[in-house]
Amino acid sequence: MIDIPTVERMGVLKVYYGKRGRDGISVEIRERGPTRRRPLDSRLDLFNRSPTGFEWGYGGSGPAQLALAILADHLGDDQKTVRLHQDFNWSVVAKLNCDGRLSSGDIERWLERLPANRSSPTSRSLVVEESALWQPPLAVLSTNGNNSDEE
Repeated sequence: MIDIPTVERMGVLKVYYGKRGRDGISVEIRERGPTRRRPLDSRLDLFNRSPTGFEWGYGGSGPAQLALAILADHLGDDQKTVRLHQDFNWSVVAKLNCDGRLSSGDIERWLERLPANRSSPTSRSLVVEESALWQPPLAVLSTNGNNSDEE
């Protein structure tokens, strides 16, 4: 059983949970409310960086698609998303190295750190420590010594 704090206990509007499995990476959005869960839309309609899916931990096309999808969902502004997603990729998503979670509050803090009149959409000048944003899930070892994926 994985004890993942609920969105209500964390005091945030949304939490993006990433998990690496046999079929690749999946990202789920949890919003306030006990059953408010949905998969993150890859937003290939907005920009097709990686039709094969999400990834993180490096600066490739999969992480860029994840950055785009998270920002599109969070911001609700397609033009701003396209303009900022590479910065978000390089300063946050490319630095991730584990399954975990990213809250809407984390994204807001990243947005607040952007220069007010940033002229280049891919400046890569803003680097945020991934440990300050992406948190690994809380896991409890099962009786056989393996981590369980059940909730």
